[in-house]
Amino acid sequence: MALLQITDLNKIYHRRRPDEMTALADISLVIEPGEAVALTGPSGSGKTTLLSLLGCMARPTSGNIFLHERNIARLPERFLARIRRESFGFVFQHYQLLRDVNVLENVMLPLYPTERSFREMKAAAGAVLERFGMLSMAGKKVKQLSGGEQQRVAIARALIAQPEVIIADEPTAHLDGDLARELLRIFQDLHGEGTTLIMATHDPLLAQAPFVQHRIRLRFGRIEEDLLL
Repeated sequence: MALLQITDLNKIYHRRRPDEMTALADISLVIEPGEAVALTGPSGSGKTTLLSLLGCMARPTSGNIFLHERNIARLPERFLARIRRESFGFVFQHYQLLRDVNVLENVMLPLYPTERSFREMKAAAGAVLERFGMLSMAGKKVKQLSGGEQQRVAIARALIAQPEVIIADEPTAHLDGDLARELLRIFQDLHGEGTTLIMATHDPLLAQAPFVQHRIRLRFGRIEEDLLL
């Protein structure tokens, strides 16, 4: 059974206006459980838009998105919010951490809408921070951290709810070579544990990483290449 199956997906902004813009056109693809997928293509090709649709952060203009054979393309927002929380973890290009809030509380944020007690949330955040060597910094504010440390906090936040899919948008864009290679090691470990990775990237280091099994190249909002490796 496919994890995600997308058929005839289209996303059009400003419909029926002079500035109408087609971001994605006729996208159809299949992502299997446990795959590491790299979305590549030039700026403006539709990578981030596709990530936002796959992660239930936006709705398509038309077409279908099946998650475990359930069509989620037009579900009401209250259902999409639960799917986002339970199925997906997000690593954003600019981290989107709360700079004046400490590390522990940033990592706990995805759990607040759940029924877990504060003690349970704190324990879960501590465990995932310890995995990335960040537990000693739990009380520090995000603005006190280096870029690499912020990236690890962002990944810890993405993992705290134990999602089956990690969606990462240009995760190496603001990292130097050493930090980018460290991120690749983290992603390789996650992939080895069975986590599905969907990553949009311009970085050949990530797009051509040995653990990447599926490479999709977009251009002008269309799939130019869909390659299983």
